[in-house]
Amino acid sequence: LSLVPSAQTSRNQIWQVVATVTRGNSDPIELQSNTVEVVNSPPSIVSVEIAPVEATAATTLTAAVVGYQDIDGDGPIYSYLWTVDGASVGEDLATLETGLFIRGQVVQVQVTPSDGETEGEALLSESLTIGNAAPSAASIAILPVHPVGASDALQCALLESSVDVDADPVSYQLSWLSDGVTYPGDPIGSG
Repeated sequence: LSLVPSAQTSRNQIWQVVATVTRGNSDPIELQSNTVEVVNSPPSIVSVEIAPVEATAATTLTAAVVGYQDIDGDGPIYSYLWTVDGASVGEDLATLETGLFIRGQVVQVQVTPSDGETEGEALLSESLTIGNAAPSAASIAILPVHPVGASDALQCALLESSVDVDADPVSYQLSWLSDGVTYPGDPIGSG
């Protein structure tokens, strides 16, 4: 038997074996094998990860594919299937945008590699549980902007409220400082 090493073959080649049999003084007999075409080999990936590893409802998630390999040297094409609590969500993209998951839900992504001709084995990421998001910063100001001493009371005005993407209630606690020192009195309407 004879063997051609796999490294010597490539996609779309057509191979055939021709053998010549000789027996003593008889005319040689030529034998031909069937023909085979070397087909495209499917690509593979080593793993799929979701980044960042700590995420909140305000985080855009990204699928990171590790270890793409294709024996034929073809470039990678990936298809993505995102799930939240086991249900398909989002589009066939490497990212999952905010608004499609909330705190406490479990996100996974399945990635299928392709070389444009053949798909490889799909791999599923580890589960990622969405964490609690901090509320956005509020904006406050003291009014009036130019108070007149002993004439104008100072008021803390909430210019922009905090927003919590997890829909948790947000409360404020105020402390007044006078010349950098905590005001010892009890302001009216604090809390």
